[in-house]
Amino acid sequence: MNRLITIAVLVVGLYTIVEIWALLALGGVLGVGWTMAWMLGSMVAGVVLLRIEGLSALVRIHRELQAERVPTRELLHMFLILLGGFLLIAPGFLSDFLGICLLLPPVRWLATYPLLTALRGALPDGVVQTAPPPPGDVVIEIDPDREP
Repeated sequence: MNRLITIAVLVVGLYTIVEIWALLALGGVLGVGWTMAWMLGSMVAGVVLLRIEGLSALVRIHRELQAERVPTRELLHMFLILLGGFLLIAPGFLSDFLGICLLLPPVRWLATYPLLTALRGALPDGVVQTAPPPPGDVVIEIDPDREP
């Protein structure tokens, strides 16, 4: 656990340093006015694109549920859309670039395959492990493959 926290702190710290460096470097080239205009414009674009792409993903999730299928890909797309919108709203050039990439449907389609592979590896045979119930509680076991 300590190693994971250390890695997370290093990644966030490195990302912050790169973001500040890019902001200062491009701000020096563009000037303060254009840099502020870019930041405000990317925030507005993030909100608008988040709304458009998010509603589109919600419609696809609804269609999958109506067809009685689990909307795994659509939920992953929704997660990536939310992440992309958040990155666009957050100030910074690197976060804007990553946010725009995640809001592009082809990039999301490319990103879903590794995510699905990782999820399938984390959940072997589609089984989700939960904690056992406290002693004394009634447990009803259900076998979804067995006919009633």
